[in-house]
Amino acid sequence: MLAPHLTRAQLKQMEGVWKSDGYGYLIEVKRAHIWVYDFNTQSCIVDDSSTHDFAYGFPSIKWHSNDSFQIGQEADGKHILFKRIEALPSACTANQESSPLAVLDAFSANMTEHYAFFKLHNINWQQRVQIARSKIEEGSSDAELFNVMKEMLEGISDSHLGFRARLGKKNRTYTRRQLRDLEPALQPLYQNLTQQQQAELTFSKFRQQWVARQRQYIVEHLFGRHTRSAGNGILRWGKDGNRGYLSISRFAGFVPTDSVTTEIKEVERHMDRIIDELSGVQHLVVDVSLARGGYSSVAKSIASRLAGLHGTGAVYHYLTRYAADSQNKQQQKVFLRTSSNSQRSHPVNKSPPTIVVVTSDVTTSAAEEFVLAMRSLPDVLHTGTASNGSLSDILEKSLPNGWMMILSNEVLLDPSGKSYEGIGIPPHKTIKLFDSDRPSQSHAVAIERIFRGESYQPRSSE
Repeated sequence: MLAPHLTRAQLKQMEGVWKSDGYGYLIEVKRAHIWVYDFNTQSCIVDDSSTHDFAYGFPSIKWHSNDSFQIGQEADGKHILFKRIEALPSACTANQESSPLAVLDAFSANMTEHYAFFKLHNINWQQRVQIARSKIEEGSSDAELFNVMKEMLEGISDSHLGFRARLGKKNRTYTRRQLRDLEPALQPLYQNLTQQQQAELTFSKFRQQWVARQRQYIVEHLFGRHTRSAGNGILRWGKDGNRGYLSISRFAGFVPTDSVTTEIKEVERHMDRIIDELSGVQHLVVDVSLARGGYSSVAKSIASRLAGLHGTGAVYHYLTRYAADSQNKQQQKVFLRTSSNSQRSHPVNKSPPTIVVVTSDVTTSAAEEFVLAMRSLPDVLHTGTASNGSLSDILEKSLPNGWMMILSNEVLLDPSGKSYEGIGIPPHKTIKLFDSDRPSQSHAVAIERIFRGESYQPRSSE
């Protein structure tokens, strides 16, 4: 694939084959074209999606020498080191076997070489691999392979671990992250459906629909029709006197393209409007209790706009990340810088608002990075319940039969060096959000109490 945004000089310097430190990538640059391979000890597959991302959205390049360079996104502090190798491994140029056993071996190797949290989940992976290989033969069906791979991941509660498969004419996805609070609260509602309704609507879809309705229910509960929304409904906000409310459902999807740069420009435009309309509030609730992730850089951009309410121009270290599958495990610190555009909303003679961030076990991934960024700011209270505990970025890997898997290879730490993977970020003040007797009403009432300031005392007075 051509890489139109790279200069001829850059492409010439990159001619050759490059292997990443961690992440399992090979890059081949030849005659102004670029290919990205998913590589492990068992397979080597051209990854069309990653090739497109590298070719058309190639992040910043920093050269260490003629034989090594680093790529990354400055916004989210993520960098990947590549070193030159002599040539593509033979597995990358040979026809890739796609038998059930070859697929299983590629799946197992990706986990062995890249997954970061076997110890956290107390998993003997090699034992699981041996058991799985004993169940798969050359003539095994796709359905049998799917079930064996599913069994291999049982007991690992990780929103960023799973796989997508094509079984006959249907697409199937498997991933499992138990929601500690919301799922038990919604199960009685789901069980009230008829058998026919349950057959047509999985619990996962039922939960997604409930979350979408609940966000609308809460803003109407607080403000009636006097609410605003932007970014395809991702951002919803309202104001009552000196109290403001902002709900964020995810940190992606603001534009129809998959361009992160375009996403950031769009969300910054929306946030400038929101900050202006909420100007003068002394109490701001930022509700990410139903937020399901997105782009790290978008989360950082929104946090930067909100940080500007304090008007300090300060820089806050809120996150450290490293690739657990890399050799050097180099830690990369991520900083939040106040957005100058948002500082206009609070004149210096007005005190900045107290910000209250609300989370639940639904709050996942980029939403959790957003929470860490907000917790680094002064006068921010984190309330609700602990977040999901799936902070690592998703690493996608192609499998030989066209299936795709995802896994977690990164470790994210707060400024004190603590990881919240698998346990979630605990709030400063715990407030139960979901009651199994009436999950919709209990959530809305809890948010209203937080909005009215009835459920907590500011951190400065504790």
